[in-house]
Amino acid sequence: MAYWTKRIQIPTQNSLTSLLKNESSSSERMTESHTMNRLLPFLFLLLISLLGCKENPEESQSIEINDIMQGPILHDSLTEEQTEKITFLYETFKEVDPTPKEKWLEDFKRDLNPDREIEIWMMMANAYNSFCKDKNRSQEAKNEAFQIVILRSSAPEDQVLSLIELTHLTEEDAKFIMKNYTLEAKPIRVMENNTP
Repeated sequence: MAYWTKRIQIPTQNSLTSLLKNESSSSERMTESHTMNRLLPFLFLLLISLLGCKENPEESQSIEINDIMQGPILHDSLTEEQTEKITFLYETFKEVDPTPKEKWLEDFKRDLNPDREIEIWMMMANAYNSFCKDKNRSQEAKNEAFQIVILRSSAPEDQVLSLIELTHLTEEDAKFIMKNYTLEAKPIRVMENNTP
């Protein structure tokens, strides 16, 4: 199989509402990102955030969410350290993401570079925990905090607030969460399957 990497974008915020109400996973394209495999309901947040990533804007394009599918397993196993970190991530996010631990582990095996993706997720956990851990937050607030850290992982901080409508958190809450995500925004890449 031949693959190449493309930057993807969805240019309208209106698609967010329909995406979050109508989750879908049927597709024809393969992803290399654990984030894409794990978080289809939040995919739009990640895709639209690419509007802010100006590395090679001429390479950016829009794709239909229904055209995305899970990529193949690229690694037969994960190291003990990787497994421990993924277990921590599972424990951190299980209150906002019901995916079983086994699926978390499997999805990281699909990543081209699991260590890079784990680093991103560990920073997301840091930002999420800074706001939610040991605090009496509503489930809705935790869900929104999760959306913010997902979006922040692929969009610059100054654009996140324009990409999400806050309903359970204040702008100050969102800024506090984002302050604790200190990695550079990394856009999602899609590998297109060119085989007939």
